[in-house]
Amino acid sequence: MILQERLLEACRQLGWVRIPDILHYHAEEASKQNIPYLEFLDKLLQEELAAKYE
Repeated sequence: MILQERLLEACRQLGWVRIPDILHYHAEEASKQNIPYLEFLDKLLQEELAAKYE
């Protein structure tokens, strides 16, 4: 299983609904803009939390 598939499966198991939709986009942007790992992770988690309260 490739890394992205493993990440998406983990998101599914955790009940995360937003991250699977935005993971690829944010990963590409982080790579292009040299965004630090923790900032990338924070952005994903903040979007996931926002989706839970919508």
